[in-house]
This record gives sequence, structure tokens and C-alpha cells, in this order.
Amino acid sequence: MKRISGRRVLRVTLSLTIGFVFLSNVGSAQSWTGEGDDNLWDNPDNWDTFTVPTVADQTRINAPGAEDNPPLIEDGIDAEVGVLISDALIDITEGMLVLEGDEVFKVEELIDRGQIVAYGGDGTVEYDFDGVSTIVTACPPPTPSGWMFAGDFNADGSLNVSDPVALLNNLFGGGEPPPCGDMIKVGHPSNVAFLDCNGDNRINLADPICTLNFLFLGGPPPAAGVDCLPIPECPSVCQG
Repeated sequence: MKRISGRRVLRVTLSLTIGFVFLSNVGSAQSWTGEGDDNLWDNPDNWDTFTVPTVADQTRINAPGAEDNPPLIEDGIDAEVGVLISDALIDITEGMLVLEGDEVFKVEELIDRGQIVAYGGDGTVEYDFDGVSTIVTACPPPTPSGWMFAGDFNADGSLNVSDPVALLNNLFGGGEPPPCGDMIKVGHPSNVAFLDCNGDNRINLADPICTLNFLFLGGPPPAAGVDCLPIPECPSVCQG
């Protein structure tokens, strides 16, 4: 598996399985105009022939249409073309680009020219030939980390009695949501990373008790320690 980072020019989002098939014998030539009421690939009004391309067609994704209103290939759309001619960027987010046969050289050329990128150029393009098709996928950029103190549930930059109380209210009284991850589930990995006082990799009554013991009874410190630490998908409330 090879990885190459890309650079953003303009955006086409590909979701689920997307098959761009390159064939030598093609039918009609169709060009993207982007003149429909949306930018969906499967909207016939976005094509100069008012029909969606098929595997028999030569398909052009060029300016000005693709520059002003680039095509979006979203969930449920399989974009199949015979020959793809593009001076515009293909930006892969979720899903995959599937090329029939061993097209590794072609993919590498498009990446080198900045015409295939991942997540607007912030992610990493991966590609491989599986013996039948060349599969191109995207890895998202690393999730930014915020800096937190272990146990600081209310994210005020310090660990004190208000934090285990807030955690207890969340667990048993429907209190304020946790500050990290999806900001809904206290069991989200980001929340577990700094709220799991006793280090058992889960959040329950034992954790606020552990924090209270540390604060007032000389108990052991939180499992993550007492220093400001980076936690993915958290706000930054202390200085790392």
C-alpha cells in the first residue's frame, strides 16, 4: 500500500464505491456543466447532453463548469465512465475510486499532477492493485488534539471538586455533557482518555470516587497523571 499526500485545487467528494472504468472503445462524449440546481453527479441537468454518463461514454470534467460547481459523488451514486478526461481535481473523502485493471502508473501520475487528493489535500491518498482493479482510497488527516487535565470534566483548566460532581450528575442525573468527542457519550474514547481515573478503560461511579479520593483523602492520582496532556477531539484548556 502506498500513500501520497495531495494538494487542493477544487473538490469532488466520492462516497461509497465509485467506479471510474477506463476503456478503449467508448460511446458519446459528455461534459460536466454544473448548471443543474445542485452539484450531484447523477443529476442529468449537470451534463451537456442532459444524461448521466455510463461506462460507454467519454466523460470530461473541465472548467468552467467543474471550476464553478464541481461534481459531488455522494452516498448511493456509482460514477462509471469509459474514459475520464479531467483537468480538475478529484478529492476523495469517504469511499473509493475504482479503476479497472492495473492503473497504478496512471494514479501516480494524477497524484503527482495534483489531480487526486484526499480530504482537500489534508489527508493521505492510498492506492493498490488487487489483481483486478486499482483501488484508490483516502485517509483523513489526524484528529486535532486539545490539551486537558485528567478528570477536568467541566473543562475549566483545573481539577477540583466540581469535576467529579459534574461527572456524577452526567452519569446519574442527566447533567452537562462531556467536553470531548461527540459531546454526547461519556464513554467516547476521547472522554475515557482523561476521565478514567482508575484506569479500567471505562467510565462509571468508580471514577468520580477515585477523583474525590485523590483530591481529599490522599488517594492515587488519576491514571492519566496530573500534567496537562493532549487528548484528541478535546478543547484546549491548559498549556501543553
